[in-house]
This record gives sequence, C-alpha cells and structure tokens, in this order.
Amino acid sequence: MSTNTETQNCESKEPASQEQQSIQSNENTLVYSPDVDIAETETGIDLTFDMPGVDQDHLDISIDKDVLTVVGHAEVDQEEGYESLYREFGAGDYRRAFRLPEYVDSQNVDATVKQGILTIHLPKAKRQTVTVKAV
Repeated sequence: MSTNTETQNCESKEPASQEQQSIQSNENTLVYSPDVDIAETETGIDLTFDMPGVDQDHLDISIDKDVLTVVGHAEVDQEEGYESLYREFGAGDYRRAFRLPEYVDSQNVDATVKQGILTIHLPKAKRQTVTVKAV
C-alpha cells in the first residue's frame, strides 16, 4: 500500500515509491493509497484495488469530469479480552484518484467488492454515428 494522493493517469503503471507508503491525516488516522492492478480489455478498463477491511458500506467511488476517485475506510475489530501486541494491518482510510481516458463511458461504470478486493469496470464508450439528412 502507498499514499500517493495526486491524480494519476489511469493507464500509468508506475509503482508507488517507498516514501508513499502511509501518511497521517489531520484526525490522526492513516491514509493509504491502495495497490491497484489496471488491465485493458476489448470492452473497457478493469481496475482491481487491494483494500483490506473495506466493505461496500465504507466505500465512495465518484467520477468528476474525467477523474475517478476511490475512497474507503477500514476498521480493525478488536476481540474482547485481547490486546494487540503487534499489528501490521491497521485501521485507516484509503484514497486513490485516476484521470480517465476520453473513451471511457463514465455513465455505465460497474463496481464490486468482495473480501477487501474492489473491482471497477470502466466500459469503453460505443462509437456513435450521425445520420446526415438531405434538406
């Protein structure tokens, strides 16, 4: 996981640097930039995010102009009677933003989440033809 909060190009495949692993927000919660795999198919672009601890009730996916933003929140359940001595997975927020290519049909985006894996399908817009009428 990393914490790059800048908008990236959806087609960029550069890994996040080590300095981008996690940052503190104003509320003293960690903000992570989740790892993501991006694949292009004939029908669109598929993004697969690794967001452990996040379920559909704690996800916000939005598209504003040509920017896809994914925000999630994870909480760690602490069993009664147990105190953590060491933990590598913690509670915190996830945030990642991508600039979308022009050919994405942003009106028909589909998203699913299962066991902390978020999958977003960005369909390609269908080519439109215009019928020319004689006057």
